[in-house]
Amino acid sequence: MTDAPPLPPRYAALEVVGEGATGVVWKAHDHTLGAPVAVKVVHPNLARHARFRARFAREVAILASVRHAHVVPVRDHGRLADGRPFVALAFADQGSLGDLLRRSPPLRVALQVLDQVLAALADLHAQGLVHQDLKPENVLLHGDPDQPDTWLADLGAAGALSELAMDHRGISGTPRWMAPEQLLGRAQELGPWTDLYAVGLLLAEVLGAERREPPSRRELREGQPVEPVQLPATVPGGMRAVVQALLDPEPRQRYDRAADARRALARAAVELSPEAAVPGIPEEVLRARSTTFPGWMLAEGRDTLSVRRTPQLGKGVPPRWNRVLPDPPPREAP
Repeated sequence: MTDAPPLPPRYAALEVVGEGATGVVWKAHDHTLGAPVAVKVVHPNLARHARFRARFAREVAILASVRHAHVVPVRDHGRLADGRPFVALAFADQGSLGDLLRRSPPLRVALQVLDQVLAALADLHAQGLVHQDLKPENVLLHGDPDQPDTWLADLGAAGALSELAMDHRGISGTPRWMAPEQLLGRAQELGPWTDLYAVGLLLAEVLGAERREPPSRRELREGQPVEPVQLPATVPGGMRAVVQALLDPEPRQRYDRAADARRALARAAVELSPEAAVPGIPEEVLRARSTTFPGWMLAEGRDTLSVRRTPQLGKGVPPRWNRVLPDPPPREAP
């Protein structure tokens, strides 16, 4: 049993609700707000490293700066009495997208969650950020159990393109949910379309795609083609075209923006049966998987990402993604 951490007097630890590569998440009662919160406390072995503390502080700073209805709100942050960093977040009382998919919900509910994920990503991308670690465990749910609202969480891997372009080692994420350019560490090719690839993987699972092992970094380096996803014959052509566009191995062939993908998904959803449900998804797909953090962060004796700042964007000025002239939009499947 995990011992309760020495939380500030404001909190009463109740139970462990999650544990990952970087820390333990406790459900706690916030006496100040009179409401439950999720308190993430960094593992002691990681808290000793200045570089990881800087990365954690950066995640908190990003979360606090992104104010969007579908990004999890920060309630508090600081250091425990033993020196470990912590952050208190709004509590997701309906668990994660992984928890939802285990229950084979109506397809319309799962698609609404993905719509809200795309809305949150659009806001992140507008600020010049790429999430880099979109997966079921990082999509939190709250509110009505039958029609939950969504919070995008865990921005520890999120990076600004100005940082990633200077040092490709800042690329991180969870291999199963990575786009090819992310898995290969090609920082110059990253952009909104990198996150949209992960959305495509989620959408394919929701639609009951035939499962395949994702390509390894070695296979991609050797030029082996990425096998196209196989969707059930019952998936209409419009939705099939959306999945194909999101999962194109070539970044230039995907949607440019989350807003584009969101509109396409809404149009395609009209063709689906209202009674359709998400098929059973194996536990190994939904199970929490450790995020890959670059080993150099803990091995080198210098600070890297934390000293770099993204140039401030003027009001109404979009980020300048490293995007080549787009090819024609993908054709819809027959």
